[in-house]
Amino acid sequence: MKPKLISLQTLSCVALLTTGLLPLRVSALSYTITDLGALGSGTSSSRALNDNGVVVGESRTAASEYHAFVVSGGSLTDLGTLGGDFSTAAAINNGGTIAGTSRSGDGNIRAFTYSGGSMTALGTLGGDRSWAYGINDGGTVVGFSTLASGGFTAFRYSGGSMIDLGGLALGISSEARAVNAAGTVAGWSYAPGGGLHAVKWESGGIADLGTLGGLTSQAMAINDSGQVAGVADDLAGTPHAFRHSSGSMTDLGVLSGGSYSVALGINNAGSVVGFANVSGGAQRAFLSFDGGPGTDLNGFLPSLSGWVLNVAYDINEAGQITGSGMNPLGQSHAFLLTPVKEPVPEASTWAALVAVALAGLWQVRRQHRG
Repeated sequence: MKPKLISLQTLSCVALLTTGLLPLRVSALSYTITDLGALGSGTSSSRALNDNGVVVGESRTAASEYHAFVVSGGSLTDLGTLGGDFSTAAAINNGGTIAGTSRSGDGNIRAFTYSGGSMTALGTLGGDRSWAYGINDGGTVVGFSTLASGGFTAFRYSGGSMIDLGGLALGISSEARAVNAAGTVAGWSYAPGGGLHAVKWESGGIADLGTLGGLTSQAMAINDSGQVAGVADDLAGTPHAFRHSSGSMTDLGVLSGGSYSVALGINNAGSVVGFANVSGGAQRAFLSFDGGPGTDLNGFLPSLSGWVLNVAYDINEAGQITGSGMNPLGQSHAFLLTPVKEPVPEASTWAALVAVALAGLWQVRRQHRG
């Protein structure tokens, strides 16, 4: 008996059903973009976002000052200052507590936290200024502070106390840029042999993450598994974005026609965002999946969006990305990208797929019996 042919569609449904691989939801490589606005008619730049899509950064006000802002529920709020003419928000945790830096009324620069409508200065390690760059969900803040003796050092602030994290050697300056859920801190330190090196502080010690063959490297972000993203010189002395994982630093390369790249954010999936130049020297935001080469984020936008994305600062666990670029009106504004996902099939569609798969199984059994 001549066997009946079974369609490829039927075979595919059979395989998917029997192996349990039928997808519940498929992510599309495209994004919607939201203009986050600005204070007054000024410019704005975001710096970070949390897993709820709440974004923080700074914007130029009508008085030509730069103030920290938060965007939540579509509303942009001026966080004010510590009494001076400047503030910037650098990080936000999932509880909504913000970390940043502001000029105080006496003209000094202070790291701050912002929660419940109130901005609180964190003090210093004896010098006249401090800057905050990261915060985790436990409220631990990291950054750097100047010292009474001169120089500056990375700090960890928790429970009302600021602790000097030190550097790769006694008396060497350092700076902390990010902290994960376990309290592991990423940043950089001057190296005893010269240059800056990306480092991690954990378990009471400091680890040198090395470079891509050049003299310098800087860690800018860390995820909860301890993967670090930043920038390092290659053998030719050119800065390249990197992802450091399991003791190894991976070069994320550059965009087509470009010569440099810098990584600024990383999520728990290991996706990295930052900026790089392209042919002609223009700067563009990029996204790297799982340690692979970076891709120009502008290619994921609708063709008629009118936006040019210049830098991506952060990416959250939902894949949302925030950064700054030129909007269709030619204004330099902060943006929020949200991944577009294909809809989950209706129940009737699932029923039809199951029916086709069962029919395919019946045909396979019939042919097998001869």
